Amino acid sequence: MGTISYLLHLDRKYLDKFIFRNLRSRNTHVYCTGTPKSGTHSIAHIFDRSLLNAHEPDRDELVDIYFKKRSNNISKQELREIVSEREKRLHLEMNSSCYNYIIIEELLEIYPNSKFIHPVRTARNWLDSWINHEINHQNCEFHDSLRPYFDTVFKKDKIPYSEEEKVLERMNLPTIEGMLSYWKEHNLKVLQTVPEDRLFVLRTKDISNKIESIIEFTGIDNILQKKRNSHAYKADEKHDILSLIDSKYLNRMIDKYSIELNKWL
Repeated sequence: MGTISYLLHLDRKYLDKFIFRNLRSRNTHVYCTGTPKSGTHSIAHIFDRSLLNAHEPDRDELVDIYFKKRSNNISKQELREIVSEREKRLHLEMNSSCYNYIIIEELLEIYPNSKFIHPVRTARNWLDSWINHEINHQNCEFHDSLRPYFDTVFKKDKIPYSEEEKVLERMNLPTIEGMLSYWKEHNLKVLQTVPEDRLFVLRTKDISNKIESIIEFTGIDNILQKKRNSHAYKADEKHDILSLIDSKYLNRMIDKYSIELNKWL
């Protein structure tokens, strides 16, 4: 591609992103609401180049909303206006983000025709994946910027380390109970809030096998080229930290915070 053609290509790309997208009506309006490390990146990848699509757009804005809601420092009307303005500005057909659950009630109310895809990873696999993620990104500036949020949702200052998980304390990782309590709270909030006719629930391990069903749920399968390889953003290194924790204690915590998913699958 020549220099002029390349520049024209970039112009079209960014004009579509920042100007023309707001003139185009949505073909569909879908949110992915899974926890971090549950497949939100993979869900977004399915629709890459096919929809007005983004993974975790303006996450800092949603984190700010989370803390305002937590401290009762925002009115319902103000929150509704912020969410409405945000969604109008983004104008996405597919918005895939673990932070969407923060404003799930507002999205349901403001956009009654929107749909929600919710991937769920098993508690044990999610713990393992999140711990790997934490270790692999300990010196990452971006990850550090989200530290106050995750320290809060993992109740890091409220739940003490047990004797069985001192290895987590030495590595400055959250407690098992703190992580699992968040995992359960996030998943149940979405599962119990979104009406069944607007919700598509699947296990993370089934994403690649259910691409056609995912696309059909959005209502736009006739304009998409179906992709078979959906797994995106795989962990670059595994550390097997859970093997260092007493198995009886780990199993007890997993049983305590387990969710029966059959109702939604």
